[in-house]
Amino acid sequence: MLLPTEIRSNLQLISEVFTPLIGKRLLDVGCGSGSLIGALLKQGAVAAGVDRSVKAISLARARFPEANTYLGDASSLPFADAAFDGAILLNSLNPLSPEAIESALQESLRVVKTRGKILIIEGLAAARPVPVRSSDVDSSEAIRSPFAAIDHFLATGRASEILRLEYVTRRQVEAEVASTSEILSADVKGDARARLRTATLYSRLLRPQRDSAPSRQRMIACILTRP
Repeated sequence: MLLPTEIRSNLQLISEVFTPLIGKRLLDVGCGSGSLIGALLKQGAVAAGVDRSVKAISLARARFPEANTYLGDASSLPFADAAFDGAILLNSLNPLSPEAIESALQESLRVVKTRGKILIIEGLAAARPVPVRSSDVDSSEAIRSPFAAIDHFLATGRASEILRLEYVTRRQVEAEVASTSEILSADVKGDARARLRTATLYSRLLRPQRDSAPSRQRMIACILTRP
């Protein structure tokens, strides 16, 4: 397993936890518009996703028609028992109530095979303490952290925790440029002035910023399995 200081992106951690990805059946719980699904497909995984947002699932299906994406709730996943080798919950739990978090964990365990893993990753604000266990923080912090609900779930014996770690991701400028390119491509075709505006935007995105540190995101992750 990678050391926390060696992790530069969420995808890097996901790839490490579920290696080898080729042929592996992975479920993205709370998949949004499918960005993680697309990254998993590129690495050879058999990726599926579920999200409760109609708009997000519509986008995911348009972007990755080869993936199985479903409209549904994390607390009642529309899959058979042991249908996947693993499940990923990337920034999916923080908006949920403690009860909904525990239901989502129980459902994720149900649809993963006996020795499969559930990887939970949540982002933390720069000024917010990183909880290693909910007992390490005051009551107000515990309420805001999904890891308080995760710890309660673990205490009931319904899951075992393999690992918990903290790390920092680095923003990928190339991804920002590619996204901007996709958005603007329709506007620049056959328009010299639009092409000039786009080239100027790209140069600003790629220009080193002397007075600003690289954008970073503090993360906390844990791996669960069936007991």
